[in-house]
Amino acid sequence: MENQEFKGYSTKSGRWVAVLLIGMISPILAQAASPPEIPEDIKQSVRQRVDHGYNVGIVIGMISPQGAEYYSYGKTALPDGQPPNENTIFEIGSVTKVFTALLLADMVERGQLALEDPIEKYVPKDISVPRRNGRSMNLVHLATHTSGLPRIPNNMGSINLDNPYKDYAIQRMYEFLSNYQLPRDIGEKHEYSNYGMGLLGHLLARHSGLTYEQLIRQRITNKLVMSDTLITLTPEIQNRLAKGHRGKTAVTNWDFLCLAGAGALRSTARDMLTFLAANIGLQDSPLSPAMRRTHKPRCQAGGESLQIGLAWHILIDDNRQIHWHNGGTGGYFSFIGFDKAAKTGIVVLTNSQHSVDDIGFHFFFPEFPLGDYAQPVKPDEVIKVPLLPGERLPTGEDIVRRSIEQIGGFEALAKIQNRLVKAKLEMKMFGASLPGSLTTYQARPNKCYFNIEIPNLFTVEQGSNGEIVWEISSATGPRVLTGSERASMLLAYSFDMANYKELYQTIVCTGKAMIEGQMCYKVEFISKLGSIPITRYFAIDAGVPLKTDYTITQGRTKIRVESWESDFKLVDGILYPHHTREKAMNVLTDTRVESIEHNVQIPTGRLDLPASVKKILDDKSDKHKQLDE
Repeated sequence: MENQEFKGYSTKSGRWVAVLLIGMISPILAQAASPPEIPEDIKQSVRQRVDHGYNVGIVIGMISPQGAEYYSYGKTALPDGQPPNENTIFEIGSVTKVFTALLLADMVERGQLALEDPIEKYVPKDISVPRRNGRSMNLVHLATHTSGLPRIPNNMGSINLDNPYKDYAIQRMYEFLSNYQLPRDIGEKHEYSNYGMGLLGHLLARHSGLTYEQLIRQRITNKLVMSDTLITLTPEIQNRLAKGHRGKTAVTNWDFLCLAGAGALRSTARDMLTFLAANIGLQDSPLSPAMRRTHKPRCQAGGESLQIGLAWHILIDDNRQIHWHNGGTGGYFSFIGFDKAAKTGIVVLTNSQHSVDDIGFHFFFPEFPLGDYAQPVKPDEVIKVPLLPGERLPTGEDIVRRSIEQIGGFEALAKIQNRLVKAKLEMKMFGASLPGSLTTYQARPNKCYFNIEIPNLFTVEQGSNGEIVWEISSATGPRVLTGSERASMLLAYSFDMANYKELYQTIVCTGKAMIEGQMCYKVEFISKLGSIPITRYFAIDAGVPLKTDYTITQGRTKIRVESWESDFKLVDGILYPHHTREKAMNVLTDTRVESIEHNVQIPTGRLDLPASVKKILDDKSDKHKQLDE
């Protein structure tokens, strides 16, 4: 692939003038000087990511007092797209949030509102806003992610993960706001909220009488001459749009309705450097006072070294402040950051759902490691992601609680006293496909009767006295699993989020990982039954588990079982994961849920189960009856 370097500067002669239009003035950023150079190790990393299948295309822009430089590599689409460049359009995802915060700061500078205004002033009169301990939620709480509102609302309906915000309309947004009960005091804690920032963008647009895109254009992009930063894809823009990808699969673009302020913008590396130049102070603009207001640290966002301004994350290291934000949608990732004192900045854009954060941080901190992309990507590879400087991991229980919020919360779970689940299994072992079935009946708070059968591999069922019988077929005949092996598999299959405190002794977040472009928290569960650890990967943005790992031993062979959970099904108003992946690993369970029935009626006295479940418990072989006794 041909490297697409920035053609606007003569990097060999050293004779050039970098001109950046901002407002009506064309300032000279550098005169008679060598342009800045993107470090060679970053360029090499970019080439490895693309050549080895991690990213489809990447564009980097770097700016300093000496000028600007671009470096691009890869394709705008697979298999035969054009090479990207500084004018290629990408979705920038959550980088949109710093534009939303700038709108807020600009309105404050104009005297049109105040940061401490309660949001009740800006919602329709018939909409209630959650309060806690007599305190109101203010605009600044939305802009600093300290409102107590969750990452995403739990009334998004049947989520299409390929375009999750497409159908989330204003009525639902207000409905969620009116009914949500804050889990903590307002201003108590920073907790990233797409919903909160999307709500802020909506309220600012409503106050102005314009749409969010019109407001962005009027207040920001027209003033900074950023004509390629927009939401609406015109035919000309569509021709320059890099196609988003998850792995090697092209995906649809994301569409936002009322939550546009959280992540709807598209842009180019050239426009993003224009934006950085204004923030850094390489050029004064009418927005400079508002920009300075967004840069001010306002509260901790994971420790003293990591704080937040108005949307900007601020890394503080030895009196040095790095302002940054990243973003990701279904097929794109982005990073933008600047060092105001050094007047340097970087933007990294990719049309892949694979993070480029390490490139951005390595630019500011050379000791921060670039990811290892020397080997070609493997299917479904779990890639360890280094923590950002100053970043602290949330507790395991915080992650589980957030996941519970996304599936309806404890109140919704408490309404389900009994649950019947039927599913078809397909287990893949060394490329072979082994079909099977699963039926579980879960009676809260702590009983789970079930049967799982993969012919010629294993059968597991619960006996009438509660004893679990797990039989693995092997060359020497059936072997019954006991102890930690049995407990691990049981917990992996019958994880009950409503009773996780009763099931697990410890729940620890041990790191971050990238799985097919999804940034995840890695959480290890140690059960009270003394079983081996079960590892679950929770998608940071969606808050739901994507993958489960555990290991059992068959003879002298250790078998790693991986269960994938990539789609979600709305059942009785609660979002449940169901497995839909088809991959070949050592052992991989691909579960397709056929039905979930809630609140199955059980008369008092003898347990009267549905016929399908009763058959599981009563129609056992003599061998199993002996084990029960």
